[in-house]
Amino acid sequence: MNSILCARQFCSAIVEITVGDIVKQGKTVSIVHPTDSRFSLNGLIGKKIRENSNLVELKDACSKLPPLQTGEVAITKSFGLIASSIIHCKAPKKGDRGEQDLLRLAYANVLEVADKSGEDTVAIPALSAGGGGLSIETSAAMAIEAIKDMGPSFSKLRKVRFVLQDADSADVFSKELMKQPSLPEGWERFNFLNKYSKMDFEAMRCGVLGDWDSKWFAYYEEPWLLIYRGNRRYGECFYAFRLPQVNQQSDSLLEMEDAWCSASFSEIRVTHAQDVLDLIFGLVSLVDDKGVHYLSGAKLWKKYQKIVMALENKMISALEARRLAAELLAMADELERGS
Repeated sequence: MNSILCARQFCSAIVEITVGDIVKQGKTVSIVHPTDSRFSLNGLIGKKIRENSNLVELKDACSKLPPLQTGEVAITKSFGLIASSIIHCKAPKKGDRGEQDLLRLAYANVLEVADKSGEDTVAIPALSAGGGGLSIETSAAMAIEAIKDMGPSFSKLRKVRFVLQDADSADVFSKELMKQPSLPEGWERFNFLNKYSKMDFEAMRCGVLGDWDSKWFAYYEEPWLLIYRGNRRYGECFYAFRLPQVNQQSDSLLEMEDAWCSASFSEIRVTHAQDVLDLIFGLVSLVDDKGVHYLSGAKLWKKYQKIVMALENKMISALEARRLAAELLAMADELERGS
């Protein structure tokens, strides 16, 4: 397999950029085939699939599927390819009405089907570029936007690999991938001293899609955790936290490296940020200026070389129990060290 030129984490998935042959990415990888409504194998990738697969069986499988509409995808077995499956996608062409929205939709549908396929890796080309007539810049921008949108929903997908045909295309995708989020005008940096455990940060990096009960959405774009009211496409971003690098061998509690908020929350930002993070992620460790640790339904603090624990709720989930145990162990270590 070709070397990875660039990589970055979005929620639970690592996004990679490489130059190479998409049909030779590995046995446990779903590959994407840009095609038309009739699943033709006439494009560059289609020809490689035709040359390396059991063509009769592949065509028979595709003939049983309904025609693809623009932006739609369908999945088949790989039929002899060095891949787990083929995701066929009809991406838009230049001149199609709403071409950019359709392209974003096509990428999103590819990611959704790849996640549901059960494999942990999907290999994607630059959709709609080249024969599709759209620029490589547009293809890259819509690809990364789709990943940002879909990231919190991934359950199985752990790696999204963009396999480009040449170094110039890979450079465009790499630059788009590494763009840092721009903070809205008028935002303010604030002093957020709360400390969190390794497990808390792992939960934050996975992100959360809100629902009708909780309209808060969380997106992780390494190294930033972005908190939206409503989804990132139509909602408003209220908080941005720069998460620290976590030493997997350490159980120490860590602070955010940086924290920004909308000016509308300038007066209540610390308290409100605590409440929002607690609401989104369930149980997270929060430390106030008096050294009290708040964990959904529990308060922990040290007094006279003892740990005082006050429980507000009698029932907690398995995940909450693990985090509570981790917090107690961390505080016990602090006591033994005399801190």
